[in-house]
Amino acid sequence: MNILKNTAIAFFCLCSIPLAQADNYDELYKATGWPVQVEHFDSALQMMQNQYKDMLPPVLYQSVVGFSSQRFEPTAMNQRGLSALKQSLVNPDPALTFFDSELGKKIVKAEKEATTAENLQKNQQGVPVIKISNERKVLFKELAAAIPYRQATVDVSTSLTSTMSDTVDSLFPGMGLGSSIKQITPTEAQIEQQVDAHLNDILVYVYRDLTDQELQQFIAFAKSTEGKEYYQSAQKVILASLNK
Repeated sequence: MNILKNTAIAFFCLCSIPLAQADNYDELYKATGWPVQVEHFDSALQMMQNQYKDMLPPVLYQSVVGFSSQRFEPTAMNQRGLSALKQSLVNPDPALTFFDSELGKKIVKAEKEATTAENLQKNQQGVPVIKISNERKVLFKELAAAIPYRQATVDVSTSLTSTMSDTVDSLFPGMGLGSSIKQITPTEAQIEQQVDAHLNDILVYVYRDLTDQELQQFIAFAKSTEGKEYYQSAQKVILASLNK
């Protein structure tokens, strides 16, 4: 049930933008791995749904699965995410240049691999703890401070863990059926505590193949004006995709 430890890692329409720049938004959305992450979220959602299969009567379970699957339908999630990217990021070109680079592609590949169904299943009890030097620890602390991983992880995790109880409450308001599910579902506060306890280990695991120099370059981009603008926009992409 501890979806948080799954490395959840975890996601517009401007009429006045030129067509070429509009295409760059699409390219950036793909280059940063959003469509793949939506697929992986869908896999995680199915894992979560299966955990409740024996808790609900078959007819009720199928209704809940159908309702929650519709809420997080992948095509609609991608449409909302891309729209949010276009609305919130003034210029996609600097971020596209970075993520189209060899380092950018290496970063995105690591992020996509971390959230596959296989890895989520394997790491349900937490990612392997990798011992690193003190110097490398400092780099990962800088990275965690530069990019809003914590909030993104909380947003994705709470969407997954609350979807079944929220769906039951929506379908059967006032019956209290969702309350029984919530009793075995981590609260947002509990998820935040777990994120704080395990985020550094998760980042070390996800980006374990990056050299110190590559981490420094990654941090430099994240701290730059263009990087900050992209990651602020990325947070809005996640919220829009999740219907938050």
